[in-house]
Amino acid sequence: MGVVFKTKNLDGLIKMGANDHQVTVLLEWGAVWHKGPTLTLQINNSVYKSTTINPGPVVVKSFLAKVIDEHMTTVMDAVEEETKDMPDLVAPEEKVIPLRHAKAMYQRVIGTSHSSVYVVVAISSKADIKVAAKISGMALSVRAEGDGLNKPKTVERLSSQGLTHKNGSGGFSYMSQHYSCDGDSPPEKVLGAILMGTGIPFDTVMPIIDKVKEGSA
Repeated sequence: MGVVFKTKNLDGLIKMGANDHQVTVLLEWGAVWHKGPTLTLQINNSVYKSTTINPGPVVVKSFLAKVIDEHMTTVMDAVEEETKDMPDLVAPEEKVIPLRHAKAMYQRVIGTSHSSVYVVVAISSKADIKVAAKISGMALSVRAEGDGLNKPKTVERLSSQGLTHKNGSGGFSYMSQHYSCDGDSPPEKVLGAILMGTGIPFDTVMPIIDKVKEGSA
């Protein structure tokens, strides 16, 4: 039996076949790598183990995708259970406004064009950033606005999840990205992974996906 030791340094996973996004998400979750002949990861009290001895790049990438998917399901289930009796912090019905002016979860906000409507899914007063999403079928769009985009660290955190920095009309900047999802990684899990993967301390809880779908246009 090979020697097994634990480490939070996951750089070696990239050499084994993992992609940068997978490692970033695992690092944000505080994953511990049990290094040995089989690939084993521990996230909090959950242990995920590959049965393949010395797995190759394809197996590693597939295994990590499964780990992230399963752990995200666990997180989302826990959040749903924790918040099921909490009142929704929903803004009253009002006209669609720019994301940077939004004040509440599920508020409908303007995308790049006035015909593109997003729904607020996260707010961080500490990072001074607001995030909105739009879901249509298996297509997910994510947008971020706020004065926090003047801070390199905030931009770096959003960039790590694929969002790109752009200049909007009126002299303000925003970050956005469009994601193609599928049955194995549906929009709700991808959105959850993005929000958690940024490492931004949001004031809000994980969004209820049905409300995002209902408000998107």
